[in-house]
Amino acid sequence: MLKKITAFTLFVLITFSLTQSIYSAASETECSVPVSPYGVTAASGQREGIVNDRQKRIALTFDDGPHSKYTAEILDILKEYHVHATFFVVGSNVRAYPELVVREISEGHEVGNHTDTHPCAVNKLNKSSLLKELTDAENAIYEVSDYRPHLFRPPGGLRSNLITELADEMDYSIVLWSIDTLDWSKNTDVNYVLKTVRKNIKDGAIILCHDYVVRNKSVTVEALKILIPELISQGYEFVLASELIPESK
Repeated sequence: MLKKITAFTLFVLITFSLTQSIYSAASETECSVPVSPYGVTAASGQREGIVNDRQKRIALTFDDGPHSKYTAEILDILKEYHVHATFFVVGSNVRAYPELVVREISEGHEVGNHTDTHPCAVNKLNKSSLLKELTDAENAIYEVSDYRPHLFRPPGGLRSNLITELADEMDYSIVLWSIDTLDWSKNTDVNYVLKTVRKNIKDGAIILCHDYVVRNKSVTVEALKILIPELISQGYEFVLASELIPESK
């Protein structure tokens, strides 16, 4: 029995170690997806869900960037269709590609905080570590753009009481999503992204995409070329994520 427990413990430790190395600083993928992540959560954590959906308004959001190639390609597509989106950036990537963050803001997009190093177990961090993640990312954004973000998306959408409390203290609104395209996964193709969005799209939807992925070609870029004009033709208006946040906490 002891040998079984020891073996299992070793397996867990090895698995955790590998996971941490994969989702290290400037991680290219999402961490584990939370159970039923849905919409927008005010910083106080008291209100959740889709709001202000009286019009056919939806928000495109992109995590983990900026990326030297894909972020620029996504910005080109958004510009072509006069669409604005929200980018939840990682501080280490901001420092690597500051010109892309400047471009995002100058072209009318919204930039949110996605931590500085994208820790997979962000919900397990102590207060000082979490504060450093948020502060370092915020400062990285501000130093290159004079822009201070007011939205926060924890990696993987993971939550804890501490995350909610610290976000409230720092005047952040936590933004999750209602549609997960899984575009970061090597098992996801363009058709899957299209099918997922088409099946779940509705007024007030917040779509989770990624502009930083580990693959030779981003399925996100190709999918957007099809989805954006398609959704516009259906009467949807693309807005910033902040426009779907509850007016009061």
